[in-house]
Amino acid sequence: MSALDTHPEQASSAAEEATALEIAINIRLQGFLERAERLRDRARAEGDAHTLARAELLIAEHTGRRGDIDAAIERQRALLERARAGGRATIEGRAQFYLASNWERIGLRTESLEAASDGVRLLDPSCPPHWHVEHHMVLAMLTNYDRAGGTDLELMEDALRRARALGDPDVLLLVLNNFAWTAHQSEEGRPRAYELMEEMIVLVAEGRAVPSAADLDTMGWLRLARGELREAERLLELGLSHSDHVEPDSVAALRIHLAEIRRRQGRFDAATRLLEHGRAQALATKTPEFALEALDVLAAIDAERGDHRRAYRRLRRLLEERARFERSESERRAAVLQSIYATQNERDQRRYYQELAIRDPLTGMYNRRYLEDRLAELIGVGELALAMIDIDHFKRINDEHSHEAGDSILRQLGTILADHARRMSPDGFAVRLGGEEFVIVAPDVSATQAVASLTQLRRSVAVHRWDGVPASVAPTISIGLATCGPGAGDTRATLLARSDELLYRAKRAGRNRVVSDDTAPPVLPPRNAPPRRVPAGPDPVPGMGLTADTHRQAQAIIRT
Repeated sequence: MSALDTHPEQASSAAEEATALEIAINIRLQGFLERAERLRDRARAEGDAHTLARAELLIAEHTGRRGDIDAAIERQRALLERARAGGRATIEGRAQFYLASNWERIGLRTESLEAASDGVRLLDPSCPPHWHVEHHMVLAMLTNYDRAGGTDLELMEDALRRARALGDPDVLLLVLNNFAWTAHQSEEGRPRAYELMEEMIVLVAEGRAVPSAADLDTMGWLRLARGELREAERLLELGLSHSDHVEPDSVAALRIHLAEIRRRQGRFDAATRLLEHGRAQALATKTPEFALEALDVLAAIDAERGDHRRAYRRLRRLLEERARFERSESERRAAVLQSIYATQNERDQRRYYQELAIRDPLTGMYNRRYLEDRLAELIGVGELALAMIDIDHFKRINDEHSHEAGDSILRQLGTILADHARRMSPDGFAVRLGGEEFVIVAPDVSATQAVASLTQLRRSVAVHRWDGVPASVAPTISIGLATCGPGAGDTRATLLARSDELLYRAKRAGRNRVVSDDTAPPVLPPRNAPPRRVPAGPDPVPGMGLTADTHRQAQAIIRT
């Protein structure tokens, strides 16, 4: 069944209707916008963000196919930025796919090729199968435009293999059309182009695919190139009679190619009328390349008829219009590029401030905000190790060697911890909580592995030579390690509290050690616990001869 035959009520899901429309846009535009808008409304009502984005991209592309390429580009860029901001890579890739063709239409070849490359790079197995075909096809076409040293057809052959494997005849016809057109651009590719044209003709003749006006133009143009005027004329006339055109320049192209047949037949008046109409159509659809081509052929016809004065006037006009067109296109490209760079600058600034919000200004490490956000994602998914780390006697370093020395140690230790976190786990990260307190989070690491790794870290810190501080400064670290697994019932708050308590036990047991859930010494009175009341006198701490206030002061000293 052709995509044209798939009605909205027949699609079992909004995603299926999106697929049908993405294929149909290359065949017919009549009634397309109404279907795309209904799909957009349906996806919005169902809360289907992915299909909603597909529908909005189709509506934007329809605008460009109707001739307003600038408006299409503006909308597609806005949808691209929205996808980037939302982390929707596949929609970002689809937006790049549409932009690649539109950048090429306005002459931005570098931007076009970059967009096509991103369109392929961002594909993944979750994408609709026809996306893989279309994205590879566009990249193959653009890598061959203006290529030095001949045409490389291997990428197009790859796209064609993907289209055959997909098994959709409309998608296959689309790839055959673009492959044939691209291959014919070079002398060595023309035999392959004619083979592809014959396959297109068979596909259409058997009724397996519906040809667009652009398909008929390609087949007619290739027939003409091979000298088969009668068949070329039939195909081009059929294309002109087409009630719908999916490319803004297809009518102009059909008229110009048919005019070449009339010219070869010696029917100069008919050729002139076709060229003048084609030129007017090209100017109306803002595709001046065809308008210039028509003027060039008109001058050649005048020369063949012996009207050299008129031919000269047309050539003068051609040169003037080409210069005007090039200036206009240059200004247009400059405006578009300025807008692109402004958007990129805005995005870079937004990312900078977003990054700033989750970074510690002294060390450049992640901060508590980042830690809390990531823990919410990681807890309960798999094994998770969280180590609370504190520099032993750090206040003494500040007091005896200056805050500058202390800051230097904090920065260097931050680098050590961040590197170690990544060695512990590919997704591991380190955080500075504040002061001399740090955290390492290591997903998919068992308790046994974490203890061994953190013990190695503790030992390496103890013998580390610190830059910019006296050699006598040899700080050590104490570590409290808490671990959890899927379904353990831990929360962000309980995991952090447990690691903090284990760090306190490491301090109380003598510092410069790792204490975990499995290796913790006997439970001591929890920090900040209310003192046990006795009938009279100061609040004693049993067995220690200290008041409760003195005990709390001692706890604070132990932690430093």
